[in-house]
Amino acid sequence: FHRRFHFICICDWIFLGHQTWAMTLSNPIISFLGTNGELIDGKTIYPFSSNARYGEGNSLQRMQEILPNSMIEESFTVEDEAVVSSQNELAEWVAGQ
Repeated sequence: FHRRFHFICICDWIFLGHQTWAMTLSNPIISFLGTNGELIDGKTIYPFSSNARYGEGNSLQRMQEILPNSMIEESFTVEDEAVVSSQNELAEWVAGQ
């Protein structure tokens, strides 16, 4: 386990991609954060997500609840249908971090 996620331990920041389901974090990312939270908490998080036209809802607040010692930075979110066509915007967002 720790061998697979060793890079998380040595980084001060993480780009964390997730889906927004029903205007909140999806169950898979909640499970991932619950299982690996001790490796991530305290780091700077750059979240990016896809959503079904309703935005990210309370995803960032929920992420902050799960990772109370982390700094959650400005996110990048895109509607599901625009994922492929928004690659330039995503690249610009990543470059600005």
